Amino acid sequence: MKKLLLVFALYLVTAQQILLTPSSGSYNTFVNITGEGFPNGNCNIFGAVVKNFTCFVENSKLKANFLVQDEEFGATPGNYSITIQFSDGSSATTYFLLLPPEVVKTNPTITITPNSGSAGTFVKITGTGFYPKAKGCQILSPIAGNYKCSLANGVLNANFTATNVQAGNYSIVVKSSYNETATSTFALLQSQASTIPTSVSGGLVTPQSSGFITFENIVYFALAIIAILVIVALLYLFVISKKKKV
Repeated sequence: MKKLLLVFALYLVTAQQILLTPSSGSYNTFVNITGEGFPNGNCNIFGAVVKNFTCFVENSKLKANFLVQDEEFGATPGNYSITIQFSDGSSATTYFLLLPPEVVKTNPTITITPNSGSAGTFVKITGTGFYPKAKGCQILSPIAGNYKCSLANGVLNANFTATNVQAGNYSIVVKSSYNETATSTFALLQSQASTIPTSVSGGLVTPQSSGFITFENIVYFALAIIAILVIVALLYLFVISKKKKV
């Protein structure tokens, strides 16, 4: 029992002697590993973010390095274990903190076609100047319904259908997977209603909603009533004249 505890204590001491430089970084970071008190010979490095490593121990001193996987490999930012296995079968573990991609300095621009329309309008977005490694993107706006967005080699192709919200000017923000943003504006117009043009003095035309009773409608209604009364009166006189002849 004491022997097992001693071995475990030695393992902890050994693990604490491993030094990663740097101990954190983003994709494709080059990391050096040093340490003392390990068995001589070649060694292996295991870890989900490890690639292209070298590892050996000479005079009990560990000298090793590895390259962190690139973003396309699929590893997400977080803490990853790095395990070194030595020639005698023993191993030691430490951790590397994978950071999000560095913020890139770009100046992307986007063009919206058309830049105005009513609800249901199909809108196309093109853009350039995005970071070449950016793959995914989002369209952030309350009017961007059913949007599609793709990036390839810094070129943006996207589209959306304008939703039925209150008319006005809306910002259209495109955000890439590298947190780049480009902004433009879309003017959402009021949906057109059925109207009846009414001539007024001066030659101006004032649109009147078809749901309202206008002066012209009243005149037409009155003329129709009069016509009906005249027809009824004529029919009445015709019937009376027939009866008198009989």
